[in-house]
Amino acid sequence: MLPEVELNDFRKGSQWFSMKRQHAMIVVADYLYYTKFKHHCRPNMPGGRNCYADEHYLPTFFNMIDPGGIANWSVTYVDWSEGKWHPKSFGPLDITRHLLKQISSINESRRFTSGPQLIGIEEKKNPIEKMKSINSSLLCLVLLGPLLAMPWAIEAFDITKMLAQYSEFSSFNQHLTETKLADQINSRQTITVLVFDNDAFSAISAKPSDTIKAILSTHVILDYFDQLKLTSTVESKDAQLTTLYQTTGAADKLQGFVKVGLINEGEIAFGSAVNGAPFNAKLVKSVTNQPYNISILQVTEPIVAPGIGEKPSAPAPKAQAPAASRKTVSPVSSPAGSAEDVEAPSPAGSPEEAEAPSAAASPEEAEAPSPSDAAPAKAADTASESTSSSSRIQMGFGWATVMGFGALLVAM
Repeated sequence: MLPEVELNDFRKGSQWFSMKRQHAMIVVADYLYYTKFKHHCRPNMPGGRNCYADEHYLPTFFNMIDPGGIANWSVTYVDWSEGKWHPKSFGPLDITRHLLKQISSINESRRFTSGPQLIGIEEKKNPIEKMKSINSSLLCLVLLGPLLAMPWAIEAFDITKMLAQYSEFSSFNQHLTETKLADQINSRQTITVLVFDNDAFSAISAKPSDTIKAILSTHVILDYFDQLKLTSTVESKDAQLTTLYQTTGAADKLQGFVKVGLINEGEIAFGSAVNGAPFNAKLVKSVTNQPYNISILQVTEPIVAPGIGEKPSAPAPKAQAPAASRKTVSPVSSPAGSAEDVEAPSPAGSPEEAEAPSAAASPEEAEAPSPSDAAPAKAADTASESTSSSSRIQMGFGWATVMGFGALLVAM
């Protein structure tokens, strides 16, 4: 099973196990380690070992990823009376009060197959004594399943205290506190923090506090990833992970996500999920974890998403609409009698007051009326000409009367 499974990691347990959903998901996703045990145990096959892979695989697997989750005591009741290579199987109907009494009674026909040890972990107190102290309902649960007891009550954690044990991450830890990110991390139940050492932190230390906070937020992944889970996640393809920065509402496009994948000779590396950003931060090691609440992984350098911390540029001022030309012909003609539009005619012989031809006659500035405007315009022109003619007739008649009256006076 080398090199993945070393002898010191190997554990042997029962064929009955219970686990939380979180652990079951990891087991289902794992094929690297399980394959090792599957080849080791091949019942009823030439050259194979008459064992079930799970009885070795599960205790060994969890001993490697989470030793604290393994129960260090149990009672095993085995019935070899059928004379087969495998003991008798017990179903739900076999779990009776009588069976429980048999198991808890010590006589010469029974022995503890594990003695005071189970799954390789020493336990000084005889397991049967522990078993007697358990109430009957819990005892039934023990018999029905859990030799691998996984007590996964959610435990509080403090990212500041966890990092305080490692002086090489003091700058990272300090800024988590100053930016209040530590409080946000501690309020989460499932989190992964990508940390980088003090030397790597110097690359961003001169940036404004808000920018540093934004950058560090992209190193807080909103899910639990230890080294083992991370390896199984990227074995087939790259993955995109959501970060704390995405929850702030300040992320532009993919700034709130990081990508993780394999580079070079199978190294795990992270990078911003923004298009074109490189896998620049390589995984160094797992610093510490509290399964399945918080995992702290070290990377080689900061992950800085392109454009993060930059203020959006101000929009260009809108161009003002050009003022309307005063010489534009109105589609609606003003009334012919408008005092503003009608000018008194100047004396015909006055050269000083005579005006040049109207600018409307200029082909560059004159606008041809639309067909719909032609008729009203023509009618208006006709009315204007009629009014003008009437004025001239009345004026001529008046002058004639005055002149005739003057001639009469002269004659007299």
